[in-house]
Amino acid sequence: MDYQNYTVLFEVNNQTLVFNGSILVTNVNGGLIYETITKQTTIEHKIRGNLNITFDNGKTRSWQVFKRRTYSAANGQIENLEAQIAADSSGNIS
Repeated sequence: MDYQNYTVLFEVNNQTLVFNGSILVTNVNGGLIYETITKQTTIEHKIRGNLNITFDNGKTRSWQVFKRRTYSAANGQIENLEAQIAADSSGNIS
């Protein structure tokens, strides 16, 4: 996913964040999230990237993204659908 001047407005305080950069999402073991229920499988996504975030005051911060998302559903029940977000071994979670 490429972000080019992607702006998020927080209406509660009228402040914005502007994102620039790229993120790559990899479906590690294939499949779709609903299959955690229908096929009782676990789906894992790795998220990697670099974003620059510009704040209202003009300051910019670099954000390196290293996440792993794991989706599962105990006993194939929708009410047991669970998503876990964790730091990947190559970085920190934000």
